[in-house]
Amino acid sequence: MTLRTALLIGVLLAVGCARAQEAPPVVELGSAPLLRDALPADTAWTDTEQQVQALLEEGGTVVVHFWAPWCHNSRNEYAGGFWPGVIAAHDDVRFVFVTVFNDGRLSSDVLDDAGIPSDVVRLAQPDYGPSNKRRNRRQTFLGLPLTWTPTTWIFNRRGRLAYAVNYGEVDAALMQTLLAKVGTDWSH
Repeated sequence: MTLRTALLIGVLLAVGCARAQEAPPVVELGSAPLLRDALPADTAWTDTEQQVQALLEEGGTVVVHFWAPWCHNSRNEYAGGFWPGVIAAHDDVRFVFVTVFNDGRLSSDVLDDAGIPSDVVRLAQPDYGPSNKRRNRRQTFLGLPLTWTPTTWIFNRRGRLAYAVNYGEVDAALMQTLLAKVGTDWSH
């Protein structure tokens, strides 16, 4: 047997084994009336997740912004100073700021310093243990992946996730564009 033949057999075996594995289940969030319906029945939500879900069920556009007080990107975003203006310009949108990866502490002082109005919903998501250990941090929220700070999600008036900015900082122009688009009459 030549080296080329042995290599080909090895590749075919690897591909065959990989194809024999069962594919993970696909959950189509857009088809579920609410995110809770997309989760397995035994998934327990935190009080924070239940409060956000209740807001989504009320209807209307909801912006959920995840941040951590120790996170450089979160602090940099607040230093930009655009959030108070965006919030003031959209009185028809409910804003929720959720502190994550911070031992379940809110850190309202940071939000106050950033000019986030006190009538904005402020919540803290608890972790499984001390947040300074990554393995203790919750990696989902409402059944969706949450692994980066800051992260901003925008839910449409039907309580469905319309936009997820999961890579970090947003700015006023991006928020204005997304909020204008989520308010249009679309069939998604």
